Amino acid sequence: MKKIISALLLSALLVSCNSNENSGETDSKPPHADVEWHKVELDSAVREHLPIPEIESYSLNKTVQQNGDLLAEFDIKSQTLKKDTLGLQIINLEVNEWLRSNFYINKEDYKEKNLDSLIARYEAFLKAEAEMMSLGSNFEIHANASVVFNKNGLMNYDLSVYSYTGGAHGNANTILRTYDIVSGKRLELTDMFQDTVSLKSKMNEVFNATMPDEIKSDIYVDEIPLTNNIQLAKDTLLFYFNAYEIGPYSMGPVELKIATKDLKDNLKLKLD
Repeated sequence: MKKIISALLLSALLVSCNSNENSGETDSKPPHADVEWHKVELDSAVREHLPIPEIESYSLNKTVQQNGDLLAEFDIKSQTLKKDTLGLQIINLEVNEWLRSNFYINKEDYKEKNLDSLIARYEAFLKAEAEMMSLGSNFEIHANASVVFNKNGLMNYDLSVYSYTGGAHGNANTILRTYDIVSGKRLELTDMFQDTVSLKSKMNEVFNATMPDEIKSDIYVDEIPLTNNIQLAKDTLLFYFNAYEIGPYSMGPVELKIATKDLKDNLKLKLD
């Protein structure tokens, strides 16, 4: 009988230990693990608990020569997202599509999904057209895709390129895109602001109050237009206008900075 009682006590102790271990496993579950993130508003404090995606870098620097002559220089830098979720996959696809678009020559190139293969095709094109390249300078493409904001489930990309493919001067262009990492959606102004009419009014107010007179006199628009080209930061939003958008090439790009505290009642995003 004593042996039976001892065995029962030992069994009870083992069950209790297992129960405590299981309880510990439950307690170690990450906070907000069961949240349906796609239903959480972009300005919700709950989004602070979203994991920040890891970033990996890619770079390629290449020169194209023929018979000792320099035909072209390519400089590619890119930051892509490591975590394999649907939202991040969508963002990576869009960023890679932008990188590839800088090397499109004809409509057939749109079918090529591999950047290295596309650059090789571009290189072959340049070598085949080498006589056309006998100018005073060579082709250049410098493309850079970098993450400038990565917080609260928001990913802000700076996609900048400078290219020279002949002519009087090269061309620079910057695209700023904001993504929701949960869905992979590229956010529009209506996703980021409550009232775009009020936003436009604030943009023109700040432009008139802060821009140098030489820029005000050079622009060829009556009022500053809305733009989705926005760089996010905790304290400031930067509205970016490329050359030719609101003024001549000689004026270059225009950066309009507005403090986030001045947009607080209108902003749908949580940035701090």
